[in-house]
Amino acid sequence: MTGMWIGEATAIQWNIGFNADVVSIDKTLYYKNLDNYSFVEPMGQKMTLKDIFVFALITAVIFVICLFLPEAIPIHFNAQGEADIIVNKYFLLIGSVILYSVYWQFFRNDNGSKE
Repeated sequence: MTGMWIGEATAIQWNIGFNADVVSIDKTLYYKNLDNYSFVEPMGQKMTLKDIFVFALITAVIFVICLFLPEAIPIHFNAQGEADIIVNKYFLLIGSVILYSVYWQFFRNDNGSKE
């Protein structure tokens, strides 16, 4: 048993395979208010070629920026103002996940699931 999100639980329809002991989750309830709701595909199931391209582009841009940075970058300073955590410049590539998450949440078009 893996569980499900509340939107998936409320959108469950009778596609339960009792013989195979399987419950398929193929819809989730997307709603803004009681009058404005719809059943859509669950998030995370559909990643398009555009999404992969955007992630690769973000990662490539951060990589090019890293080429111009010094090898060691301080990321944390103590109370005296001295750097106490220093990382390699390519550690900043982890930031591409944060930027991609912003893209996914606010700029990605889910074919009508967001209005």
